[in-house]
Amino acid sequence: MKCLRDMIMLGTMLAAAAPGCGDNGAPTVEMGTIGVLLTSPSDVKAIHIAVTGDGISGSLDGDMQFVDPSWSLTMLNVPVGDDRTVTANAYSDEDELPAHLLYTGTVTGVHITAGTVTEADIALVATGDGGGNGGIGINTPPHVVSMVHDTTVAADGTTQFTATARDPDANAKLTYVWQDFTTSPTPGLFTPRSFEDVAPGTPVETTYAPPAGFIGTAEIQLTVTDDTGASVQRGFLIDVGSGLKPVVTFDVLPTLKFNSVDQQEIAAGELTTIWYTISYPPAGPSQPPTTHVTVEWTTSEACMGDFEAFTDQLFLNQGNSDMLSATYRSAATPPDANGECDLTLKLTDDAHAWLSSAVVVWVVDGRAVKVRPLD
Repeated sequence: MKCLRDMIMLGTMLAAAAPGCGDNGAPTVEMGTIGVLLTSPSDVKAIHIAVTGDGISGSLDGDMQFVDPSWSLTMLNVPVGDDRTVTANAYSDEDELPAHLLYTGTVTGVHITAGTVTEADIALVATGDGGGNGGIGINTPPHVVSMVHDTTVAADGTTQFTATARDPDANAKLTYVWQDFTTSPTPGLFTPRSFEDVAPGTPVETTYAPPAGFIGTAEIQLTVTDDTGASVQRGFLIDVGSGLKPVVTFDVLPTLKFNSVDQQEIAAGELTTIWYTISYPPAGPSQPPTTHVTVEWTTSEACMGDFEAFTDQLFLNQGNSDMLSATYRSAATPPDANGECDLTLKLTDDAHAWLSSAVVVWVVDGRAVKVRPLD
């Protein structure tokens, strides 16, 4: 039986606790709260969440509530501790019988610590027993959850950029590579330019020196790649030599998650539809409650085809997720003998910060368009 994977967005998991003492003066067990937010395929009618771990008798259970387009659940009185395991089971019917189980997924190593915020992603895997809407699962790229940088730098000065990324696979190791697209006379320098084998959630910092003699706007890009080859790009603009006072900026862009491709195979000249989720995570009080982004789809140079039926402008609210789709029509087989095409999705906000990631497809004349899982 072919195993199909649907990568479903699991949003933030919030942990907060308040220590205290019991009536006899003995310390009470610290309790936290777990909030779960995810988006699922339309064939899911019920989702059950269970939390297990040391100090938890049996498991803590709850059913998620659906408010279009997302499922959510807040679980109170979760004992604080390390290495909690959260399991999600998605069903085709509200009775939650084993025969109706469509997808299941587990995230381990969830740390519930007083006064902190814990983020985790979970991948729901189609069981093959209860049905499922099919499609080929796509390895989800890392999420760059923060990017801190100055808005300006002196022409002969230096400045620091700090970035933090996470990955849906908690065990993944990440690689960071910085790039300056300035070409006059040469690109600027990063010290260091790259980082390897970085644990998810670990901030990395680089020092940037603009090109000698350059005055203008530099275009900076960070590429974060996981150990299965999935990558995401985050970029921003910085003024060089403008004389303006530097202002530290915390870029908050939506996170991007590729879910699946509706059609596993289509003939050249036909259509394939890509499903993806865009989320605008909650952050600090300085983050705007709503963000506007422009959506752009492009293909690699050798590929021929057009994108149809996708939303090109989005207004997102903090804490919300939208599941969207884009339809790609291949015009012909590309010159590459392997028929490989990159379909790239780019999101740009009003401050000209952006993120992008790509889905790889193979267009083979007379056979099919196939989306190959990257994991």
